[in-house]
Amino acid sequence: MDNQPDAPKHGQPVDQRTRRIGKRLIALAIALLLLIVFSGGVAVWIFTHPPPKPIRVASFGADYKEGSPGPGWRYLWNPAAEIGKTDAYRPLVWNGSRYGSDDNPEFPRPDPGHYVRISGHGGHPGRGKTQRPTFDIFVIVGFTVTNGGFYSITNSSIRRHDGDFKGDIQLRVFINEQPTGPDFICKSKTGQPFDRPVGELRAKDTVYVAVGPNGADTNDQFDLDFTLVMLPLNRPRDAR
Repeated sequence: MDNQPDAPKHGQPVDQRTRRIGKRLIALAIALLLLIVFSGGVAVWIFTHPPPKPIRVASFGADYKEGSPGPGWRYLWNPAAEIGKTDAYRPLVWNGSRYGSDDNPEFPRPDPGHYVRISGHGGHPGRGKTQRPTFDIFVIVGFTVTNGGFYSITNSSIRRHDGDFKGDIQLRVFINEQPTGPDFICKSKTGQPFDRPVGELRAKDTVYVAVGPNGADTNDQFDLDFTLVMLPLNRPRDAR
């Protein structure tokens, strides 16, 4: 009959814009799902594979020994050549109370040593190049490693007892004869850190921490401490 309502129409076409929006929403939902799954996998991997912890290898203050240095350690000075020329380093000598240029405990000693010394808390450099026409005399703490790995100096501190009164001191770090990291000038009564990575070392490499007078050794008594830590190598290292 003419007055009957039209039957509902099915399957009317969807316009192209609606189709594109639908596809984009589906793609976004899939991307978010993948991101959630991937992030969860990364979190689980990180939780089950924590980074290796540094291994404490040596600590100057804790390892200090009277009479003769402990295993791996050397206490040195450079009376015959500039700092960095390791063949010219000479051992400091135990004098009954600390290590100095000879076995006499009375200070000052003859030049170029003068007040050069080291003890478990710190020490004093020798003469400076403005006081004699040659080079600065450093007091040097050396440690030779026995295992290859990635090494860093941590928990470090140096302070000059008299602060900036009549001068300052210079700290330098070497791997064998190569300087590593910036030189450090200390003129503070408060302990100053000199932490730094020293890089990948192999067995028998030596880390030297050296303190010099920076020109003159007046009032240059200092306190010093540092720790050497290692992350083991994950691959064999080719011989150099």
